[in-house]
Amino acid sequence: MTAASLSPSLLRQFAEALPSSSQLHVAEEHRLERDACQQSFEHFLPYWRFVNRETGAICSFTELWEGQREFVERMRSDPWLFALKAGKLGFTELECAYDAWVARFTHANARVGLFSKDQKASRSLLQYVRFGLQRLPAWMGVDLVGPHASDTLDQVSFSPVNDADDVRTIVSYPATGTIAIDQSLSHAHIDELSHVLDPEGLWNSVATTVAPGGTCHVVTRGAGEDIYTARLWHEAVSGASRLKPFFAPYTRRPGRDRGWYEEQGATLSLTDVRHFAPETAEDALAGDEGTEYIPLGLWDSLIVPDLPELVPGSREAVVLGVDAAVTRDSFAVVAVTRDPRAGRHNEPAIRAVKVWHPRDLASGRIDYEACERFIRYLCRGGCPAFHPRSMPLSDCQWCQEGDFTVPGFNVVQITYDPYQLEDMSQRLTREYIACMEEFDQGRERLEADGLLFTLAMSGRLSHTGNAELRASVAGARAKLSKDEDSKLRIVKRSADRSIDAIVAASMAVKRCLDLNLQGVLFGAQAAHPWLKASAPGS
Repeated sequence: MTAASLSPSLLRQFAEALPSSSQLHVAEEHRLERDACQQSFEHFLPYWRFVNRETGAICSFTELWEGQREFVERMRSDPWLFALKAGKLGFTELECAYDAWVARFTHANARVGLFSKDQKASRSLLQYVRFGLQRLPAWMGVDLVGPHASDTLDQVSFSPVNDADDVRTIVSYPATGTIAIDQSLSHAHIDELSHVLDPEGLWNSVATTVAPGGTCHVVTRGAGEDIYTARLWHEAVSGASRLKPFFAPYTRRPGRDRGWYEEQGATLSLTDVRHFAPETAEDALAGDEGTEYIPLGLWDSLIVPDLPELVPGSREAVVLGVDAAVTRDSFAVVAVTRDPRAGRHNEPAIRAVKVWHPRDLASGRIDYEACERFIRYLCRGGCPAFHPRSMPLSDCQWCQEGDFTVPGFNVVQITYDPYQLEDMSQRLTREYIACMEEFDQGRERLEADGLLFTLAMSGRLSHTGNAELRASVAGARAKLSKDEDSKLRIVKRSADRSIDAIVAASMAVKRCLDLNLQGVLFGAQAAHPWLKASAPGS
């Protein structure tokens, strides 16, 4: 039959059944786009939709932040990747997009496994992936309701070419150390490994089930140096693991500069600030519960090189904070004043630090007599070798000659933890050496430790850069109060760390701000009779 023998109506129907040139053009464009997406995860990202958990708006990755762009680049270069998260950089959303991309574009019968801190969290990841898959354009070929599709609470599967022999599957698994993974995985996404009940067991289970040529991404925050995640991270850094390390600090999102950081410290809860704004990988490893107390980068930014030195005889009002130990920890004395710089009188300044370590002594025990001698010297002065008149040394030439000409400092209060210092406090009080005030180690310590953190966060604290104090800051973590988010307690990062100096600083800073020191910056001798030269024990 020729075209001439067809009726007009049949010719019209035949013509309408043929694709038009514009339809062919669109189909070709879609094919080229699919090919481009298959070649590049980054090309796929603008088509991906997700719910912004900050605003509730549906968004896409049309423009990547600096940290996100770095993460995508590392996904391309490192099949096995450990991404240590800072908060609100969108890493989990990006990783869910990668989960979907692997399932759709890598190979036939691709299988992706999702793991998180518990079954509920793993299912939440699957919900994020499902949401994005449902909103991909039809020409991507993801049909979640087709004849070979399956959509359940723990699994999403589809056949992109309607081929029963090619079923792509994404599965959420319960996060247990003895997890049974029924098939090899093309890609494993392990989210929040730090908060899994048995992180080492889960990692060992998952790592052995990734197929040759497959990919594996760990995307997690830290939760302390004693958590397995920290060990896995250090192995990645040292090259002892297949995983490659990647960390993006909080600044890798637009608008997050030092000003933003300080603003958060003044407006957000302690938990939120520390949870979302680690500056270094070490900060991120410390985590959000029991986190590192003050990041060293922030601490170092508070150094004031030209802060006037405290010299003997100074009339600046000084508060001494004292935290003591005998064998396992150090004995620390920290001197705090109001900031002497113009316009900063309402801010504290850490002016001097002295620390004794038991490891420095042959006995392995701190010499309390030497510590007390030094405190007396600070309060009342003494000889050029730092020995007070009230506790002279028989082998000191200046003490034997009565050369107690070095004046003391204007110490208006010594605040201390009474646990180890009650006897010393009674002696110093009885001899009118100083005004001794116990520092409550319950609620007041929580308030003081939180106050020092807030002052540091907002840049309203200064110090001289003392190395002993810096080491104490490095060894400190913050244990957040479960009842009041504005309260925290300084605790050790690990058993071998010493934190006495920063604890002493915390106590002294609070008391320095509690006291009305405006009227005693000069001439405090007359206002405090325990400092008079005629007092007993002088």
